[in-house]
Amino acid sequence: MYDQSASRRDEFVEDESRGFSLNMAEIRSMIYRQRYIVGAVLAFTLALGLVVTLLMRPVYRATASVQIDQGTSNIIEGQDVAPDAAISDSQRYLQTQTDILKSRALAKRVADKLQLASNDNFLLAMNSQPSEGNSSLDVASARREQIVAMLQDNLGVTMPFGSRIVQISFDSPDPALAAKIANAYAENLIVGNMERKFETTAYARSFLAEELARAKVRLEQSERAAIAYSRSARIIDASDAASTSKDESGGGPKSLTTASLVQMNTDLSSAQTERVKAEQRWRQAQATPLMSLPEVLANSTIQNLQAERAAKRAAYQQVRQRYKEGHPETIRAATEISAIDRQISQLATQIRDSIRDTYLVTQRTEDALSGRVTNLKSDSLEEQNRRVQLNLLSREADTNRSLYDGLLQRYKEVSAAAGIAANNISIVDRADVPAGPISPRLVYNMALALLAGLALSFILASAREMFDDTVRSPEDVDRKLALPLLGLTPSVAAVDVCSELANPRSALSEAYYSIRSSVEYSTPNGIPASVLVTSSRPSEGKSTTSSALALDFARLGHRTLLVDGDLRVPSLHREMKKDNSVGFVNVLTRQVPLDQAIQQIEGTGLHFLSSGPIPLNPAQLLSGNAVAEFLEANAKNYDIILIDGPPVMGLADAPLLSRVTQATVFVVEADRANRGQVKTAIRRLRDARARLVGVVLAKYDSSKVGYGDYYGYDYSYGNDTKKAA
Repeated sequence: MYDQSASRRDEFVEDESRGFSLNMAEIRSMIYRQRYIVGAVLAFTLALGLVVTLLMRPVYRATASVQIDQGTSNIIEGQDVAPDAAISDSQRYLQTQTDILKSRALAKRVADKLQLASNDNFLLAMNSQPSEGNSSLDVASARREQIVAMLQDNLGVTMPFGSRIVQISFDSPDPALAAKIANAYAENLIVGNMERKFETTAYARSFLAEELARAKVRLEQSERAAIAYSRSARIIDASDAASTSKDESGGGPKSLTTASLVQMNTDLSSAQTERVKAEQRWRQAQATPLMSLPEVLANSTIQNLQAERAAKRAAYQQVRQRYKEGHPETIRAATEISAIDRQISQLATQIRDSIRDTYLVTQRTEDALSGRVTNLKSDSLEEQNRRVQLNLLSREADTNRSLYDGLLQRYKEVSAAAGIAANNISIVDRADVPAGPISPRLVYNMALALLAGLALSFILASAREMFDDTVRSPEDVDRKLALPLLGLTPSVAAVDVCSELANPRSALSEAYYSIRSSVEYSTPNGIPASVLVTSSRPSEGKSTTSSALALDFARLGHRTLLVDGDLRVPSLHREMKKDNSVGFVNVLTRQVPLDQAIQQIEGTGLHFLSSGPIPLNPAQLLSGNAVAEFLEANAKNYDIILIDGPPVMGLADAPLLSRVTQATVFVVEADRANRGQVKTAIRRLRDARARLVGVVLAKYDSSKVGYGDYYGYDYSYGNDTKKAA
């Protein structure tokens, strides 16, 4: 006989070796089954989150921002003194400044600046208890250390990538205190940076100050030596003896003789130019007619006289028309014209004479200046011999002055580098008193509480599922029992079972049609000749299953005998509404032949054999060969004999019946049957060499176990069809 239980047992071992896994449908069904636990945990965590949020003291955050640029302090031009950072290493430099902000030294500086350690006000404002010590000194030291640690713990430094703006924030229950400390950190960062720069340039300033003093002494000595020599040599300079101004020859400082020579030479050049111009004008005046000279033509007096002469000439012409040549009016008009001509001639002659006089004056001036320049040249040549030593002394004074000026300039630059002008950290935004707290955040805390509740509820639900041994779903049958699933029946109220089975299109009838087909194909030889229907405990639906299967087989035309094999608590005759005075017990004890004990189920073709009177020892009656002989004797008369057996647990009846039947159908009530109990019952049947063909999952409610309509679609067909009909 084919035994499917062995193959299913092997598959079960293989499935267990794969490990435990959950898919989304299983997770959803698990949450649905554990919905009360999940809801309680979520409600608790949300309530706890709300209470904690309401009890939390508000915390305020004030933020100040500073800009940190790179800078370099120079002592001597071209050299670096402790540069802040290389240009290519700017990110490391910014990180260094960030670490300085977080340093213990800066925290101490802020605490000292704000005098936070002078009393316990800061600790009380930060909602912290002051530390205690054995003495006043220990208390002060412990308080200082506590304040420094609290400053570091509540400080936040943010440096965005690619930016030189650093955000300095401080968290405190007191908003004014948060802003005050954030600003104090920004200010003390700048002061500390300046102090470090000042300390870096201290040696350079000291060195430059010493060199500057020595250069000043050398400069004074060289200037005094140059002035003393110029006095002794009677060399008078037009400027300071140590001036850096040079004469045209570039040989040294300008003396009075040289200055005069230069000036006279310039004047001589100008006089020569003027003389050449005057000479050219005179030569042109000599070669030009008197009245054609440009100076004469441009003279306004001559122009006026010529205009008057023209007017007189016109008057004269009018007189000639009226009078003769010798008339007095004619003579008078001619005389006036002659007088004007003489005046014009005299003025033109004077103009030409002035041009000559100008030429003569420029010539005499040139001669005088030329003589003076010649004398000054002689004096200058004599002075050059005396100025050689003065030039050497002047050059030394100039060199000392250049050194002194350079050192003085660098000293000023280094002094400025130690001051505020060289500071490369500046405040961009000062921290304002925050208007609202950053903590507690109700939405954020409730979201965390929700996440924590979900995680905790999932853990508790998973733990309950792991320790829950109930067989709920078809997957549990395959995974926990290692038996094939013949089918499942929907959960129906006890008062509606008969009406549901009477309706061939009901969900319950459709379910048993499927189970009947599974039983029909459960063995290689087709329908088994004898089938035992049993369960691990009472009231799991085995009697309903056996009667429904028997009715289905009978309706299909199979010769079917339904036997109530529960010899202790028989109940099938009440479902069939038949008499139980004579039955299976009488046939086994050969008190009554089978044909007299069988009862006909009207309209179905099903033969029913009730249990009959309850024997004194059912196990002893079933342990003999009576049942096997009964089945063998009636195998030719019936295609299938269905035995509604007793429960397995606590009784030996079911294992005895399963040993002699060709197939055993095990009924499990969904969501109530315990895996351990069911496994024990199955093990007892296997020990009795029962041929288990599969499991019927009875009273299955998909919505109750959380699978929705996943396994309920098969049973909606009947109702839909009925409605459609």
